[in-house]
Amino acid sequence: MANEHSICLGDVIEKTLVLGKGEFVCRQGQAFDSVYVLQTGSVKTFNMNDLGKEHITGFYHANDIVGFSGIDSGYYHISAKTLETTTICKVSFHKLEKLSTEIPYLKHQIFKIMSQQIVNNQRMLALLGSGSDIKVASFLLSLSARFNREDSPSDFFRLTMSRNDIGGYLGMTVETVSRAFTKFQNENIIKIKGKDISIIDFPAMNSLIDDIKSTSLVKA
Repeated sequence: MANEHSICLGDVIEKTLVLGKGEFVCRQGQAFDSVYVLQTGSVKTFNMNDLGKEHITGFYHANDIVGFSGIDSGYYHISAKTLETTTICKVSFHKLEKLSTEIPYLKHQIFKIMSQQIVNNQRMLALLGSGSDIKVASFLLSLSARFNREDSPSDFFRLTMSRNDIGGYLGMTVETVSRAFTKFQNENIIKIKGKDISIIDFPAMNSLIDDIKSTSLVKA
């Protein structure tokens, strides 16, 4: 955002927090009063069912906003937990809402972020019933596109989430996720070094998701 808008945002930032890996940003059922802007690091969101099983609902990185789920009901429907050391700004939603009525640019940015999150959710719904290779390929391409928008190399990024978390998000077992990663590496589609991923063959990866073209992400 431009400097004038950054200065205005200073009026609604309650505090800036540096959280270690595994710390909660907000908890499911907690009263809603703020949203959280990620400056650095990454976060996973999830909810717990009646049996205490964790269901991963999303992953968020720098410039993303977490906490919108509480707007309608007045409480958070999900919990958010850091995947690594993360810097966040806690923003008063009441003050943010008021300020957005005074600054059209700010309102536009908020709507844009919310729209991107809706699109991501729709993309995941489109994957329901797809094979494991398609799910993993679409997930990696989605991350690649996100980091590319953040001016990082689109063919190289770091997975801060565990294979277990990826499986929980995609509705797959950790073993199936690992097999897909191994297959892609053996076919020279990706290169894996620890948590670092390099996409070597974008055309091959995109060809895996031709059946869901509306969610395909093609490297320019």
